[in-house]
Amino acid sequence: MSVTETSHALPRSDGGTFPIAQVAPGSRAPGLVVISSAYGVTDGLRATMRRYAATGYIVAAPDMFSRTLPGPLGQSEADRTAARGRLEGFDVAAGLSDIRTVMDELRARPDCTGTIAVMGYCFGGEFAYLAATQLGAAGAISFHGVGIGKHLDEAGKVNVPMSLHFGEDDRFVPNTEVDAIEAAFRGKPAVEIYRYAGAKHGFVQSESAAYDAAAAQLAEERALAMLARLK
Repeated sequence: MSVTETSHALPRSDGGTFPIAQVAPGSRAPGLVVISSAYGVTDGLRATMRRYAATGYIVAAPDMFSRTLPGPLGQSEADRTAARGRLEGFDVAAGLSDIRTVMDELRARPDCTGTIAVMGYCFGGEFAYLAATQLGAAGAISFHGVGIGKHLDEAGKVNVPMSLHFGEDDRFVPNTEVDAIEAAFRGKPAVEIYRYAGAKHGFVQSESAAYDAAAAQLAEERALAMLARLK
């Protein structure tokens, strides 16, 4: 399936704007908001967006860092330092406001079915989860998402499909946190939690030194299977 890539800006709650990249399949489809890692909307993430769009989703990725340090970052030591700096004191409420704006815009598109899921990587995993508990997302996907364990008091609000993926050797999301996440969702079959032996933080991201092609492919297949249930 051929896809069309576009970009534009959307208004922020503080009067500014933030960039958004979109990839559409050219047919009526559900929406999928993608929340990047601390490295932003990189070429690797854009390639991922094209793959998902080709399976029948209107995919949109906002620049979550427009208020501080906008744009994508690379893998140099300076960029890694900048990526870590982006996370310090990040305004979660402002980030959720931006995501809500993207979701609303997708729903208003004539080629969108109105069903919107949210998918996040690393930093973005927390926001995918919160989109399900606070923003009315129809489904959520997280790949090595940090911060989910801070919000398990909201687990009872989850009544939509979720697909959470963790590497067993992730130093930022220890197995004890994954244990707590599993315990919080025990008895909720729509919440799928997967662990990948030997996988480290960033294992699904092709630009990461921790990229694990086999685990990444399996995680993506599982995520797409969950998304297919929303069509």
